[in-house]
Amino acid sequence: MEENLLRLIRDNRDTVFGKKHDFRKIENPEGYRERVALSEYDDYEESIRAMRQGGQRVLTAYEVAGYCRSSGTEGRIKYIPLTYEALSRYSDWPERYKNKVYRETGGGKRLFVNTFRTAPGDRSETDLLFSELYYRWMGEQGLFSPQEYAGGEEGLFDRETEDTLYAKVWLGFATEDIVLIEGIYLYDVLHFFAYMERHWAEIVRDMEDGRVSPDAAFSAGLRQRLLSVRPDVSRLARVRRECSVGFTGIASRLWKRLRLICGISSRLYRAEDEALKRYTGNIDRYYFCYGASECLMGAAVRENHFGYRLIESGGFYEFLPFREESGKTILPHQLEKNGLYEIVVTNYSGLYRYRMKDVLRVTGFDGGEPILEFAFRKNQAYNLAGEKMDICHLEGAVSLLWDKIPARHFCFGASVQKMPGIYYALAVFRDEEIRDGNFAPENLEEELDRALGKMNGDYLDLRKLGRLGRAELFPVSRTGFEELIDRHMPLHRHNKPLHVLPAEIAEKIYTEVAGAYGKEEKEQND
Repeated sequence: MEENLLRLIRDNRDTVFGKKHDFRKIENPEGYRERVALSEYDDYEESIRAMRQGGQRVLTAYEVAGYCRSSGTEGRIKYIPLTYEALSRYSDWPERYKNKVYRETGGGKRLFVNTFRTAPGDRSETDLLFSELYYRWMGEQGLFSPQEYAGGEEGLFDRETEDTLYAKVWLGFATEDIVLIEGIYLYDVLHFFAYMERHWAEIVRDMEDGRVSPDAAFSAGLRQRLLSVRPDVSRLARVRRECSVGFTGIASRLWKRLRLICGISSRLYRAEDEALKRYTGNIDRYYFCYGASECLMGAAVRENHFGYRLIESGGFYEFLPFREESGKTILPHQLEKNGLYEIVVTNYSGLYRYRMKDVLRVTGFDGGEPILEFAFRKNQAYNLAGEKMDICHLEGAVSLLWDKIPARHFCFGASVQKMPGIYYALAVFRDEEIRDGNFAPENLEEELDRALGKMNGDYLDLRKLGRLGRAELFPVSRTGFEELIDRHMPLHRHNKPLHVLPAEIAEKIYTEVAGAYGKEEKEQND
């Protein structure tokens, strides 16, 4: 890893950043850590703006492949540069185990439940998600074969992504020999199965009639591809029969050769894991990588394990002991088992000693390498589908609602009990306001949903893509709210306002309040 750093310093010594920090005088990691301070996005925003306007050799000497769009911690959009040098160093690390499993099955197809808004060779789009830029590059390098996937290239890359779950379920029904089901997040796989459960009958009917629903919004190329993979009558009859029986264990009943479910997740999302288990049973899961827009940092250790090994070629990694205020970092070989550390990244895209704000736990060592598990993100609340909704977004949404929703207090949660998953708010009103009921909950929910979208651009994008359902709001009295919190969080005794429910409590509280308001079986209507 030291060699990576020294090469990076050498290659970037004549950039604006390199000259400012005397890269020519840096000879080792110690000198680098002395000359370059810890940083956050604010330290780069002006430089990135200059790069996007055509500036050369500002933060990096490497060619920029695109800018990963991500929501910032204060509700504004961040643009993270991603270079071809960084992509080459990430290589196909997250795919290697998946590819090994695929080869061992002896053939069949893979089903990717996501769709990317770009394609290999298409350089017209530069502001994309990290996954889209990464898989585009993988295709260009021959490290990612669309022919292995149900639907081929048309099923993987499509600019019009509004209704692609319809297409993914069609492809799944049409392809009997699925051996891997993959998503970027495990939540995406859960969303796929939940969509299938709601819409299987109409999709099977369309397949039997040889027509793609005219209301489905995706490209003509994907539409034609679906019509070209219609299965025979016996396969459709079996799909209809299995879906009619119910969806417990549906994955192994539809695809007898299914070997692996793949998607990023963490121990924090136990509710998501349990919800998915209803559909997939005991089929192995592979939480294939640990990464973010800033860097692809880790590859999974093995199946059914939340631990990751660092991808050493991807960057230079330092760690800040959690809750220590010295600001002094340590290196991977200095980590201790069971310790909590904030990871600091120097990448090959122009970020130097960048505080990721991810806190990791060291669960052990293997051959001297630390095994890291994502513990939590500092100041972050929820991340159901990649929206990274943090406390600043939620409190910003509240500030937009004060004049429209006369609540005295808001407390947010998230739930995947209904799919797509939703955000919800407990809105505290005076007892007489609850009694009189002088407000329409549906209107309040529209306002809440709109405010969340204004504060978090990724939330708005995912709502448009159908990956998140409309937010819900539950009016409660102050007494009712306090009783609810006391019942589910008996140790919450400080006077600081509770704005965000812990993930493990949010599902329990949603069960109670949704049942009281008769929303537990309510469909998501937009």
